[in-house]
Amino acid sequence: MDILIRWIISKKSVDLTYYMKKTLSRQRGFTGIIFIIIVGVAMLAYLNVDLHTMTSSNPFAQKILSILRDLWLNYLVPLGGYLKASILGLFR
Repeated sequence: MDILIRWIISKKSVDLTYYMKKTLSRQRGFTGIIFIIIVGVAMLAYLNVDLHTMTSSNPFAQKILSILRDLWLNYLVPLGGYLKASILGLFR
């Protein structure tokens, strides 16, 4: 942030791409990523974007979505169930 302020004050040519890379390369953390995903889904819902109609004509997008669906159903859902059972098992 201070690089941008110095650039505005001194009006020297500062490489803005360096500033953006430095800002975007910081670790956001797990909650930051979850927040960004929630905001993205809310924006898509607000704008009435239907992903199915967007991807129905594009075979590459269909392949990516099928990979994501398989990843979700075959790996993440069972992992969530296992973690839920283990955490609840600690309190019994």
